[in-house]
Amino acid sequence: SSTATTKIKNMSKPISWADAKTIINAYQADSLQIPAGGGQKLKGLTVDADSLRAILDNPNADIEKVFMILAMKEDPTNGKEVTLVLAGVDDAGNLITNNAYDYTSPCPEDCHDLSTHLS
Repeated sequence: SSTATTKIKNMSKPISWADAKTIINAYQADSLQIPAGGGQKLKGLTVDADSLRAILDNPNADIEKVFMILAMKEDPTNGKEVTLVLAGVDDAGNLITNNAYDYTSPCPEDCHDLSTHLS
């Protein structure tokens, strides 16, 4: 059987911070509990900009998108933690796996100043 590759359309769109606050606050108020470790609810993940640049600047592929793949890891101190594995997607829609990253830092441990921007 052959595998057909379909081009992934651009699904990203800019939104206002007011719209962003609405959907962020809706998630945070929801009973859905995505584990961040230590029994806390995951509020977000921080990705190092250099990791993103390394994926985008892959010399072996024309990267058009970054695929953020949900993953679970076990931290010896905090227990289960959801993370993201990041990998590039080329112009033909192929997942490029020669430089995938798991360099996310979870919030509530690393939230920057999120709460000051949500009220």
